Amino acid sequence: MLFDFDEKFAKDIFSDEYYENIKEKHSKIREKPYFPMMKDQQNTVRIMYQFIKNGILNPDERSYLSNIISNEIHIPTYKKIHSYQQYDKNEYDRLLEEFLEEFHELNVQDDYELIKMCDIYLMLARLNISPFNEEPISTLKKNIKRYFKKRLFNQEKDIEDYADKIFLNEHSHSLMYIERGSESFKEILLFFSKEKNHFIKINVENYVKYKIKKEKALELLGMIKYNNYNYLTENPFLNKIDPSYFLEILNDLIGYSRDMAFSTLNHRFKQSQNTSNPLHPEKEWFEQLHQKLIELINHKHTHPLHRETLKRDALTLYDRIKTT
Repeated sequence: MLFDFDEKFAKDIFSDEYYENIKEKHSKIREKPYFPMMKDQQNTVRIMYQFIKNGILNPDERSYLSNIISNEIHIPTYKKIHSYQQYDKNEYDRLLEEFLEEFHELNVQDDYELIKMCDIYLMLARLNISPFNEEPISTLKKNIKRYFKKRLFNQEKDIEDYADKIFLNEHSHSLMYIERGSESFKEILLFFSKEKNHFIKINVENYVKYKIKKEKALELLGMIKYNNYNYLTENPFLNKIDPSYFLEILNDLIGYSRDMAFSTLNHRFKQSQNTSNPLHPEKEWFEQLHQKLIELINHKHTHPLHRETLKRDALTLYDRIKTT
């Protein structure tokens, strides 16, 4: 179903909720680098099954199989490094040259692939294989900087999707790193983390502007809820939003959703009070937001019932309230 997603068919037979769920999963799978290969494999199995069953192939099926068989699937060289038993010395030397070229050209799919290539690079340096043993740390740091310099942020793709893809904690993918226990690898991971944080810090302001422009500013609350997004919780961005406008969109929330929104903001507010916290630049913004709430509470045209809701919001947000 995920690989053969047919929108019309799915919409006719599934509930709206299930349809939207499967559609979202399918769109994410289509973005994966392995999707074209998996699709080819699935189609090949289907055609071969029909061939065994019926004993014939139509011209389109013959052409499809011919193309599949004749096309060599590209495997990144860093994945071939450990298959040394398959190559003689000349072939292996050529493979290392290809790996070096791919690495310097930054032919990588994502963060993890870059870190994995750094891992292989450090292994080759440890084995004293030239030229990988010539200042490997400075070379890797230089390429990591280039990686983020080349990376373009697409406003259509939520930055939290990228920020949440963190391969740097001690548990994630730990078994897949050869040099994971070495000081050199730890240094590279730390450097990568700092560069990534800097990259997101630069782009998050544009992202906030984009959400406001698309009238989706409330979605920004999801970026700070429960500290899900490690990099985003270290970057101030609420202070890029006009407090009056933000209060307007919060006013559209009711009941539990409203309480949760202000509770989430309260957690962020407490962090902003600490001068050593990265979110300290938001402190003044929270004070302005609280003041706007007080003004609404004290406004003579505010309905008594609405005033009670606003008082609760102000208390939840700031833990205290001053009204006159």
